[in-house]
Amino acid sequence: LGIALAATLAAVAAAIAAMIWYELRLYHLGSIADVSTQAELLAESAAPALAFDDARVGQEALALLRYRPKLRAAALYNAKGRLFARFARTAQARFPELPGSEGARVEGDELVVFKRVIHDGDILGTVYLRADYELYDRLLGYLGIGAVAAAAALLIAFFMSRRLHATVTAPLLAMAQVARRVSESRDYSLRAQVAS
Repeated sequence: LGIALAATLAAVAAAIAAMIWYELRLYHLGSIADVSTQAELLAESAAPALAFDDARVGQEALALLRYRPKLRAAALYNAKGRLFARFARTAQARFPELPGSEGARVEGDELVVFKRVIHDGDILGTVYLRADYELYDRLLGYLGIGAVAAAAALLIAFFMSRRLHATVTAPLLAMAQVARRVSESRDYSLRAQVAS
């Protein structure tokens, strides 16, 4: 019974670990793709504002991000690296003094994306986005689901093993006991009961 439960637990743990890894990987890649796409769209819409040095139009482009609840902050930097326009969901939002290199990176529970604004081969500025990154919350949720699934699998394995013990293992053990007594006493008249 212990061996059956240990084997079940090992198999379920391996399956749950593989599922969690796959789901977290999908979430990570999906989050980067989503925020990067938003940065590209913003770069396209903000290019005229940067080209004509119109901060009001840049601010209007950023204001549309209020419909994306996972975005915490956004900013446009001009070609010289100065802050041109910004959007913040909270007063505590922070903005880098200078734009970083193009790409995405994770900073704790936030995803940060920098995207160059390029028009006709000229760099007009940089888009900065900071969004929620809930990988750790998802990990805790998946671990909770995994613990429940493992407990359910162990209970099922326990009851099935007990049932198999009664129908398969117990008769085998009874035959082995009769065989042992026959070999010890040389009494060949002993018979095992037929259970099924």
